[in-house]
Amino acid sequence: MTKARRHYHFGLIYWLVFCLSIADALVGYVQSSYLNQFFSLSAVGLIIGICSAATIIFSIYLPRAIFRRSAYKVGLGLTLINIICALILTFSRNPGLVFIFFLIRYLGFVFLLVVLDVFLEKISADKITGSIRSIYLTAINIAWLASPWLMGYLVGTSNNYSRVYLLGALLTTVLLITLRLNKRRLQAVKTDATLKTSGFFSSLWQLFSNRHLLATFNSVIALNIFYTMAVLYLPIYLNREVGFSWPTIGLVFTFMLLPFVLLQIPAGIIADKYIGEKEMLIAGNLIMAGGSVLIWLTSSHNLIFWAGLLFFSRIGAALAESMQEIYFYKKISVRDVGLINLFRQARSIGWLLGALLAFACLNFMTIPALFLIVAVILILDTIQLSFIKDTK
Repeated sequence: MTKARRHYHFGLIYWLVFCLSIADALVGYVQSSYLNQFFSLSAVGLIIGICSAATIIFSIYLPRAIFRRSAYKVGLGLTLINIICALILTFSRNPGLVFIFFLIRYLGFVFLLVVLDVFLEKISADKITGSIRSIYLTAINIAWLASPWLMGYLVGTSNNYSRVYLLGALLTTVLLITLRLNKRRLQAVKTDATLKTSGFFSSLWQLFSNRHLLATFNSVIALNIFYTMAVLYLPIYLNREVGFSWPTIGLVFTFMLLPFVLLQIPAGIIADKYIGEKEMLIAGNLIMAGGSVLIWLTSSHNLIFWAGLLFFSRIGAALAESMQEIYFYKKISVRDVGLINLFRQARSIGWLLGALLAFACLNFMTIPALFLIVAVILILDTIQLSFIKDTK
């Protein structure tokens, strides 16, 4: 592949993940409030738990589907399904239909990320993995940065969550069109016979046989337990208990997400050239743990205080997320589709555990108290990370 073609492929994949992420991020912070229109708040956690469990179960078959159908065909089918689901969620008021198509859409977005990972890993070189993965994450996080303000504007003071799903369907259509226009280029990303041996259980054995990969996997779970509480329950708390309107929450969350855009590319370059990933990953965990404790302790209704606190916590999340990605992808190759799939399912496991934790605890504790539990989990994760071997 020529240098110009390689640059085009990188740019194409970054654009695809941006389109996917903005469609996903747009509904990310209102999905719990949307479901709460049809189900109780504790049931919302259970539904997210069911979605996460289904993701883990169906992930067993994903590498096989990519091998048999190609990553491109699987990605195209998942994109079309997601558009249909978003349109149904826009207009349906039937709780049963809402649950079914929310589940299918949830699965589709998780598995589309795996497909894009396969595309990116195929054309990546280990010596620049930090830079490549940091730009990839930044494309995702720019999408997440743009979405809270837009979400707040669409929902407004009338709490009209359906508009968000409708725009999500339109944005996913952009992804579909891009895939179709670049069919030849993306079909050139071939899967080979080695994928036959990289099924779920062999990949699971491979993961548990490598304590460094396993520690990174566990760290992703811990991070996503934090995300579960921050994405599902903190917006509801800020809206109902603290008293912020959705447009205000949108502005606060836009500011909160700036560290993901500002820090991850420099952190990736530093990890490639100077100190590796371990130190920044541990620092990120400790910052998140400190932020979680402060969320538990505060009773403030001050907008600036909350913006600063959430910004601080996301400095830690940005560092942890980027270092997890870089460390993991430096340790594997494109042939390890099963491991890539497992790594993405660590997010689902984290959301499953976080959702079940919230479901079990919200009947007798407040939302801020959940973050004390999260802080303990992050500190325990930091201890196990201290034993991994750095790449530098």
